[in-house]
Amino acid sequence: MNRLGRMTSFGFAASAMLVLVSASHASQMIQVPGAGHYTASPAVSCDTRNGFVHWLDTTLSFRSIQADSAQAAALQAALNTWTNVSGASHVLSYGGALPPGSPPLNNSDDINAISFVGSVSSPCFGNCLALTTLSVWGAFPGHEIREADIIFNMNRTWNTNGSDDDVQTVATHELGHALGIHHTDVPASASPKPTMLNDYFGTAGRSLEADDRGALQCSEDWYISPVYQGVHETTNCREIKGWARNNKRLSGIAWVQAWTDTLTSKDAAAELYRADVGFHVFSTPPAGNYRTGTTRKITVKYPNGTVMAGSPQNLICQVGIFKNQTPASFIDTGGLDWSVGNVFSSEIPGYVTHLRYYKAAEEAGVHTLKLWTDAGQFLDSVPVDFGSAGSAGWKTGKFPGNGVQIQAGTRYVVTVTTSTKQSKTDCGFSSPIVNGPITGHGGRWQQGSGIFPGTTSCGNFWTDVYFDQ
Repeated sequence: MNRLGRMTSFGFAASAMLVLVSASHASQMIQVPGAGHYTASPAVSCDTRNGFVHWLDTTLSFRSIQADSAQAAALQAALNTWTNVSGASHVLSYGGALPPGSPPLNNSDDINAISFVGSVSSPCFGNCLALTTLSVWGAFPGHEIREADIIFNMNRTWNTNGSDDDVQTVATHELGHALGIHHTDVPASASPKPTMLNDYFGTAGRSLEADDRGALQCSEDWYISPVYQGVHETTNCREIKGWARNNKRLSGIAWVQAWTDTLTSKDAAAELYRADVGFHVFSTPPAGNYRTGTTRKITVKYPNGTVMAGSPQNLICQVGIFKNQTPASFIDTGGLDWSVGNVFSSEIPGYVTHLRYYKAAEEAGVHTLKLWTDAGQFLDSVPVDFGSAGSAGWKTGKFPGNGVQIQAGTRYVVTVTTSTKQSKTDCGFSSPIVNGPITGHGGRWQQGSGIFPGTTSCGNFWTDVYFDQ
């Protein structure tokens, strides 16, 4: 009996690039690093972190090139072997012959071809018996198979009677690769021997054993008929958090995809331990340009596109009192220092990440912006270099880390000391200024440097914050 070690030196059948990684004799799946065309790749276990290649369409048609009637019948039998797996959703059918001379490896024609090729230019020549090429697309996780092409080396003597180089046996094996299944790590001494064993061929290879069927079931559990459960619990500017699991594969890592609006997304693995739900918690920062001061919608989805419970949730980051407003005037300070500021609150809890001031052109040098409670308790400060005199505009300083945490519905004051010109709009808060969750309630002023301004005013003194939910 010949051995499958002869099948190919390039391809899933017997490449030196193939790696068998498990000593537990579990079904082995094909994992690739990204989108592209593959004839070799490492083997991974069913519950591997980054998934494995798979089909999302379970109805697959294969067509032959240069197969005679006996070979075509053998291919049909091999296709039926995988279709007839009890409980499986995959249906593999024979779609007939392609015209003679059709390319055996057209990786972008969306035709799954099984070719009998004898050309020296074939990727399966010499000692190669047969190989499978997978064309995969970079969907998360593990990548989706879009096309599978199989080549038989016609310089071999192919048989359909169950002897060596049996078409049905080799086709059954290669179709396993076409379904995303790698070589099994079951030892060659096993009885019965799985079809996906990279060690032999003959009539026994025409049938599927428990390990072969288990590999197909693995793919279906994760990608065809998973049973997802989970909750999108919280969203803020630092993380999107929740838990997720596939109840068919509780020992595996479930992946989710967190979308910012409908434009940008980020994959997240539910692999963190939390006692109340176990090894199924995910945490990831939002994706894309979300620090714009406008409300975004965060939606968490499972790999099959189903929206998770608790989604969508609103998110707003880097929002302040003002949008595009500018001061009405710049008032001379008379050579005195004045501590001025604005009162603000947020309707949701979060963090003040930056302090800002719309400076007059004449104000220059380093100024210290301060954050206080409305009762005058100092919270934190940040130095801001106004640069040289010359032009008016916003100057911003950032707190380290997440910033200063503030409570919902509580008033705070952001202040600056002006020494030359003071930015002001008289009664700029005659009605509160509302921008998303942030409300500006009025101004404060006091003569002196770096002190809490205790005198209330309807004037707007153009101090501001950036707030993160």
